[in-house]
Amino acid sequence: PRILEHQTGGDHQVQTAEFQRTRYPLFKLDFPQSGRYSILLRIESASALMFQFNLHYADQYYQAEIRSQVFYGVYFGVILVLAYFNLMLLVYLRERTFLHNLFFVIFIGIYQAALSGFGNHYLWCDSVLINDHVMVFSGAASFFFGGLFAVQFLELKTRTPFFYRLANILMAGFTVPMLLTPFVAEHVVIQVLQLLALATAVFAIAMMIHQVYARNPWALYLLLGWSVTISGYCIYVASM
Repeated sequence: PRILEHQTGGDHQVQTAEFQRTRYPLFKLDFPQSGRYSILLRIESASALMFQFNLHYADQYYQAEIRSQVFYGVYFGVILVLAYFNLMLLVYLRERTFLHNLFFVIFIGIYQAALSGFGNHYLWCDSVLINDHVMVFSGAASFFFGGLFAVQFLELKTRTPFFYRLANILMAGFTVPMLLTPFVAEHVVIQVLQLLALATAVFAIAMMIHQVYARNPWALYLLLGWSVTISGYCIYVASM
């Protein structure tokens, strides 16, 4: 066997001409004739790595990418609307709860932008420094501000002081990965973040169920709004 073509690409690599700069690594493969070929793929990363490999004809790829663009366009549009809504509530009501929810929504959007590749491609414009750290930082920040919002929204300080203290301890724990991410390899920090997030998710579900039975009028709204997201995250982490 002989090597017909060798390509390199990535945010830490010198790209060959065949490497297409898109939101995900994309290589153009040209086969001289029909037949059986072997494709060898070597992946190296100092950060957390999630890599899905697909082969597409060019027209199939662009059709799939258009569908993704439409889906994410709707998703990020909803994120922007929610952020604007919370900003207006903050301006007119002067309630700190909406500030926490505003930052929660913003960091959820940044995290998804990093995960989907749109952030690196469109927002921070292929900045290696930002791309190496933004996923862990935004993920931890979303849990931190989401937790602060939930604690104030449910009035835990006056209703259930024990849950209030435990929630604050968990929220403080998310400052650790945020502070470590510039100095420690992402694949190490993300393991800490995943364990902390999983523990927080289990606590949040148990706490909201308890508050529903304790006749907290706000708990049911939060449980209905967050239970699917939290459960999905638990399943995602457990499957990794």
